[in-house]
Amino acid sequence: MTSDAQTSHRIVWHADQIDFVSWSGWGPLTATNVISQWTYTGPDIPTPGPERVHFNLWLVGGVPANGRSDEVIVRSFHYQP
Repeated sequence: MTSDAQTSHRIVWHADQIDFVSWSGWGPLTATNVISQWTYTGPDIPTPGPERVHFNLWLVGGVPANGRSDEVIVRSFHYQP
């Protein structure tokens, strides 16, 4: 993906699984714009409680080679208990 790629991401947390999907663009999710999706059903699903959200930007290998900074723009965030 290019550094100016526009993507959307969704995580849905259920009692027995966590669903993750990423898609191209800021529009609706369709069958043709999925980048990746997976479902976790293992033993480490957190129990509901005092949820807190953290966003991190990890730069693998440190500062980009061109010396410019990087950023993530969050255009919307929705939490529904």
